[in-house]
Amino acid sequence: LSDPSPSARGNVTVSFELLPSGAVGAATASAQPGTNDALFKPAVDAIRYWRFAPVKRDGKPVRLYLKYTFRMAP
Repeated sequence: LSDPSPSARGNVTVSFELLPSGAVGAATASAQPGTNDALFKPAVDAIRYWRFAPVKRDGKPVRLYLKYTFRMAP
């Protein structure tokens, strides 16, 4: 992957695992055709810093799989 240029743009969707602790686990990026793949790493890096309150089902923390789309433009 190359460094994103200041003019890089596109929509990058990050699929990620939300651990029972509220931290982000595994994360992967995908994009629409024409999106600079250099935007993948910044999008995944951003998701890895996110923290959530643990999601509970029947009173116990659970693991979830989520997606978030970044719309990147200069």
